[in-house]
Amino acid sequence: MVRTRFFRRRSLRVAVPSLALCGVLAGIALFGGSTANATVCTPNAGEGCVDITGGTLTFTAPTTLAFPSTSITGLDQWVYDQRAADQKIVVNDARGLLGVGSGWNVGVVASTFTCTTTGTCGGDTLGAFKLNGSTSANDDTTAPSSACTASSTCTPPTNSLASSYPVTMTTDGSTLNKVFTAAQDTGLGSITLGDTPDPIVWWLGIPATARIGTYTSTLTLSINAGP
Repeated sequence: MVRTRFFRRRSLRVAVPSLALCGVLAGIALFGGSTANATVCTPNAGEGCVDITGGTLTFTAPTTLAFPSTSITGLDQWVYDQRAADQKIVVNDARGLLGVGSGWNVGVVASTFTCTTTGTCGGDTLGAFKLNGSTSANDDTTAPSSACTASSTCTPPTNSLASSYPVTMTTDGSTLNKVFTAAQDTGLGSITLGDTPDPIVWWLGIPATARIGTYTSTLTLSINAGP
């Protein structure tokens, strides 16, 4: 059985006096895994035995994004968070599962970046929101790196989205956008996503028609069983 608990839901506030972007990343959802009933094995003569029970599927993620101050130029622009090197996500799959139910995905639910400043841009929205593994605007298709976390043994994840970057997110506040997956029977142990050489990079589209003001979006990250 998988138990779900949501906590620390916070909005990402983006201040835009001249499109100066900064903010706080959304709350984090933790999905626990199933734990088998503990037993005590009884070894036969001359044998040893040990019972291993399942743990949980959890993750840790950063809680802030830092978009740069950006002047409106009359052209469409893309800006990325300036702390890309700190946007690592650590997934810990200690369930000990193989076959059905194994693997996992990291998902994001995002609402549209909407202006909340009365009298200047109230109700206006910003452009597209996407994620990849490169800070170069000309290298859109790179996937974030994944590796065993330091001092951990792991089964590296096979990411079915590897050929689908950038992941352009639906920002309706309800759609789960998968941004990284571990195929069945992969991703066991502790995995760091966005480690060198390719970080996790969040990109925000600024349309040429944007007006100054404060734009707000709520983002919720989650770890989910199954790819």
